[in-house]
Parts: sequence; structure tokens; C-alpha cells
Amino acid sequence: MSQDQFLAALRQQLVARGGKKVWCRIAVAVHAAAADPGGIVADREAILERAALGDSMSALAALADIEVRMLAVLDELGWPAW
Repeated sequence: MSQDQFLAALRQQLVARGGKKVWCRIAVAVHAAAADPGGIVADREAILERAALGDSMSALAALADIEVRMLAVLDELGWPAW
């Protein structure tokens, strides 16, 4: 897969999963590492760290959504009734 094909596929998946921006420097480095037989092994920790950051950001967004919904329920219940 060429670098352009990889970036296009990445952008498509990002949009499908609600993402907003491809960090091209990181994506190009991942593509280059995947093309190098020893590259993925050498960059594995950094790749996993970046993936975890994305998961953390998704979790924070989910928490914010839950907070909004919980506050709406409390408002419907009239709590707190000062």
C-alpha cells in the first residue's frame, strides 16, 4: 500500500469513528515503520502510547456526554430543590 493509499484509508476510518484530524507526521512515520521489516518492532511502544492517547480522548468525550445526560435527568427530577 502506498503512503497516499494509507493516508486515504486512515482518513476514511477516522471519519467513520468520529475523528477530526489525521496527524500526518505520525501517520507517515507509522507507514514508514510498517514498510521496514524491523520498523514496527522498534516503534511499537510509541505506537501503543499514541493509540492509548486516542482511547483516553474517546473516554473523556464519553464521560462528558454522560455528565450532560445525568445533569438533564437531575433537572427533570427537580434536584437539587433549593
